Amino acid sequence: MITSNNKKITDLSDGEFISFLYSERNRENSFRQYQGWNIWALVGALVAVICAGYQLLKDNINTIQPIQICYYSSMILAFVLCIHPLLTLWFRKDRGVDLRKLKRLRQNTPYYYLVWGIVVSLAFAVAIPLTEVSLRWNVSSITWMIVLALFVVGAFSAFINREKEVNSIIQVSVFTNYKWNIVFESVASGLLWLNVVYSYRKTPRFEIGNPNLELAVYGSAVVVLSYYLVKVFFEERKANEMDVLIDEYLYKGLPKEKVYERLLHERMGYRVIESFFKEIDEIEKTIKSYEQNKSEIEEVDKLLNDKKVDANKIEKCFEKVFNTLSYLRESDKRVKAINDKLKQIAKQAPMIDNDVEFEALANLITSVVGRIEELVRLTEGASKKIDQWVKENTCEKYGGFCTRECEHRHEKREWKFWRYWRFTK
Repeated sequence: MITSNNKKITDLSDGEFISFLYSERNRENSFRQYQGWNIWALVGALVAVICAGYQLLKDNINTIQPIQICYYSSMILAFVLCIHPLLTLWFRKDRGVDLRKLKRLRQNTPYYYLVWGIVVSLAFAVAIPLTEVSLRWNVSSITWMIVLALFVVGAFSAFINREKEVNSIIQVSVFTNYKWNIVFESVASGLLWLNVVYSYRKTPRFEIGNPNLELAVYGSAVVVLSYYLVKVFFEERKANEMDVLIDEYLYKGLPKEKVYERLLHERMGYRVIESFFKEIDEIEKTIKSYEQNKSEIEEVDKLLNDKKVDANKIEKCFEKVFNTLSYLRESDKRVKAINDKLKQIAKQAPMIDNDVEFEALANLITSVVGRIEELVRLTEGASKKIDQWVKENTCEKYGGFCTRECEHRHEKREWKFWRYWRFTK
């Protein structure tokens, strides 16, 4: 990002940079509050609805039918849950996207919606069987149970894979795989619509003044307003993170580059190289250990070739080969994990294949794989030579290793009793 006078953001003066941060804070607040929601308005609406619902319940306490309220509410909330993603997509403000960058899954996961779906589906999965005595396990109750399981799986997957990379162009995602997101949304929408239709058939026709319908509307309104209250509260807290960043810059001396980097990561995503800082550190450790392990295996191989290994040195040779095998196992795990991550990123953003940093990482992994394969060949060769040495220098008669020329080496081991009798006679 550059300014109109063609200077980089990090090249701005202190005063200009602070003005930039405050303008970004105001901009973020406007993006997060463009629907017109605010906490006090939602609290007021929630209190009004609860009071109205209480008065209605008080006036019609003798005519209330819990099963009708349950089905009316099921129909309304299933409909709201179904259309909510579409409304969010419709009213969302468009923002810039950098196709060369990646985002973490946690940045795109609709956690509020998933938790809302879990709470609502759990409530109806319990309430319908309790109120519908004649047919506890019907289409509505079973459908809500399936929806509950679906939302729980989605939330669990999103939490487990929260640090994995996804395409920056995707604004909302539950799974790292785009196809699974489509399946999730399609199945959830189909089940919720099925619930809307079935719940509608289980209720009387809509009648103005029906206290059961009105209570269901009030109850559904309380649920929806509570959802938006929680969402707006945490969204405003997230927007206030800009104030924390400004304080860190002003009073803690956080460099401009770090401040701008954090803003850039949150807004546009991460470069490929920034997503691999931890993995690159592991690769460096692998390369450093490689030279040491290689030299040790070459030393063992040389001793075996020169026939300079005796019974005292063979244990050290065993130890070096064992340590190298452990190193190879760990290195293989690291390389496979990094390679899988590269493949996942390539699937998420195919255009990134031409990225210079991505290509450099792929070449680095290829180089490390080549070194590991070379060390595997050396270790296997040394291991075979040790096996051969053990076979040639094992004393079958008395046990242990012996490098002397002995004609009794391959004789059968004597029985302990016979050996004791012979030496004591």
